[in-house]
Amino acid sequence: MEAASADPGVTRTFYGAVLDHVHEPTDEPGTTTLHRDGPAMGAVVGAGDALPHWLVHFAVDDLDGAVAAVPTVGGEVLLGPDEAAGRARGPVGGAFAVISRR
Repeated sequence: MEAASADPGVTRTFYGAVLDHVHEPTDEPGTTTLHRDGPAMGAVVGAGDALPHWLVHFAVDDLDGAVAAVPTVGGEVLLGPDEAAGRARGPVGGAFAVISRR
């Protein structure tokens, strides 16, 4: 999951305190990953011009196949896929990302 925030610093402090997560910086400026006893469980990013929101990520074995299936079941591909991820919208409007499990 990814929390896109108008104030990432406040968001990091909030989820760190409430969920006992540790934040680690990434190569993308202003982006941190959330950890608790292991690999990343999510990320906090700046929302930019968008409204603050959560974006759910689903890890799949076949990224190209998952993205290709989106329009066949009434969804819309919004971005990608590139080498690691794609973004889509389901038939009732909910946005999500698919990421390569590899």
